[in-house]
Amino acid sequence: MPLGKVFAGLDLQSGGSWTVTLSHELLEMLADPWINWCAQGADGKIYALEVFDAVEADELGYEINGILVSDFITPSWFEPTQADREDFKQRITKPLELASGGYISVLGAGGQWTQIAAQSEPLVSRDSVGKPEAAAQHGKGGVEEESAAILATSCASAPHPW
Repeated sequence: MPLGKVFAGLDLQSGGSWTVTLSHELLEMLADPWINWCAQGADGKIYALEVFDAVEADELGYEINGILVSDFITPSWFEPTQADREDFKQRITKPLELASGGYISVLGAGGQWTQIAAQSEPLVSRDSVGKPEAAAQHGKGGVEEESAAILATSCASAPHPW
């Protein structure tokens, strides 16, 4: 059974929204419960199937019945489709674009995962077994760091979910 953790106290201490974090992690668990799916982007690169990371920032969230939740990307983010949007709230305008505050994990040619931020700066590189090669953290409460290690061992052979 998949397990997710939301460190609400850390969000509250840093001025973040625990409800955005909760919606982000819960729905990513629904999209990829074993954290082992990837998608090939229109650029030919392999991306982790993290459906909230590209539009990560709390400021990009939206309200449902007065509760702030995270925006999310659609299959069109990975490759062009007939859909009218790359993310639910239409904050990004083209496939593979990262919103301010967003990031994504990309599998490099050497089997290393690199986390790319909206500024296109690598944040964390990992070898093929998930061992950190550069010290940096990004994401909500360290959950993304754990995800990258699992992805490194299983994603390349996983089927495309769409």
